[in-house]
This record gives sequence, C-alpha cells and structure tokens, in this order.
Amino acid sequence: MRTLGWLAIAAWTLNTAWEWHVPRRDIDGTRVALIATALVALPAAVWTIRSAGPVQGWAFWLGAAPLQLLAGGISAATRVKVGSTIKWSGAPVRAGWQLALLIVAGVLGTAVAWWCGSLVYAGAVVWALVGIVLRTIARDRNLAIGASAGLPGPVVLAAAAEGG
Repeated sequence: MRTLGWLAIAAWTLNTAWEWHVPRRDIDGTRVALIATALVALPAAVWTIRSAGPVQGWAFWLGAAPLQLLAGGISAATRVKVGSTIKWSGAPVRAGWQLALLIVAGVLGTAVAWWCGSLVYAGAVVWALVGIVLRTIARDRNLAIGASAGLPGPVVLAAAAEGG
C-alpha cells in the first residue's frame, strides 16, 4: 500500500502541475514531460493494485477503489490533454485527429480495464467518454464524433468484467 500511495501522490501531483502549467505556457517540453510521466505512473499504480491480489470489504472501498477511480480519471484526462496539446499547438483540428484520439483512448482504456479487471477504473473511463459525447453533440454539434466517442464505453466495461 505504501508504494501505491506514492504512485497516487505522483499521479495527482502531475495532474495538478498540468492544470497549473498549461494556462501559463505555450507548447513546451514540460507539457510533454508531464503527459509522459503521468502515462508511466498510472499503469504502475494499476499494476500495484493488481499484483496485491484480491482486496475486499473496507480495504477495497477505502483503499483500492479510490485509487482505481483516480487512475481511471487521470488516464482519461491525460488523453484529453493530448488532444488539447494538439489543438493548442496550432495544428488544424480535423475529424481524422479526433477519431484517431478516440480510437487510441478506447483501445488503451479497454486494455487497461481488461488487464486490471477493475470496473471502477472502467467506470471512470466511461464517464469521460460520456462527457465527450455530450460536449461534442451539444456544444460542437458534431454527431459523428459524439457517436464515435460513445462506442468504446460498453467495450471498456465488458473488458473490465472479463479481465483481471
């Protein structure tokens, strides 16, 4: 649990650093380093939870579940941050880029959900995908991207239920 605590602190700190750094700076090496480091810390946290064996009862609800939720939320946020970085770089945001990022998010979310067998992690990823669906349909009026964002959700949940 001690290792897991340090990984959770690292992931949360990276997320906080991102939130502080991005509005103040343009695209730079720090932004890329924050994304890359978060993408290393999160699988390490999930692996630590998985290798600890089955956790039940209060230990699950007070220990493993919040960290799985954090890992799922931050990993989804990291994928959104990659899209934001592309957008802020001045690159034209085209449907192809959006679809590619959604495919990558779906594949990675499915793989990690299956690997760790965590419905809590999968739920956080699905929650982020629902947010993308709602935003792209309601605000951007882009039904194709919105519908595409909703497709990986059931697959991620099914992978978590079957994995582990």
